Amino acid sequence: TQAPYLLRNRSPILIFLGGALVTSTVEYIASWGQEFVYGTRSWDYSSFPLNINGRITLLYSIFWGLLSVVWIKDLSPRLSKALVRLPDRAGRVITNVLAIFMAFNLLISGLALARWVQREHDQHPISRIAKILDKQFPDERMERIYPNMVSADDDES
Repeated sequence: TQAPYLLRNRSPILIFLGGALVTSTVEYIASWGQEFVYGTRSWDYSSFPLNINGRITLLYSIFWGLLSVVWIKDLSPRLSKALVRLPDRAGRVITNVLAIFMAFNLLISGLALARWVQREHDQHPISRIAKILDKQFPDERMERIYPNMVSADDDES
């Protein structure tokens, strides 16, 4: 949101280009980071034309650019007007609660994914947290959450 927001007073074409570039870069880094940290891939655009390492493709970059224009020119201003109506204290509390929730969600998702990868390599739980993750996030649940997840090793073969 922040990068295309810097272009909010510019033409939709500039917002489109900036949004497509920034979001495609983030998508590429996220794909690479997931493969580096977990050895897995959640998406593969290798079958799409004009892709880069199967991580990003021109088609989705165009979608990201269009979404950036819609977000910056329409949705974000509406949301901002609604948020300005909140009292400062309530706004700060809501923002902090949502930020904590997002951080917790990211942490649990990362731990569950790491534990799933460990189970794929027949590593038994050695900590209380690993046992809880195995109970709360069994393979069946993880397969529903991440239906396209593949091992990067399997993906290359």
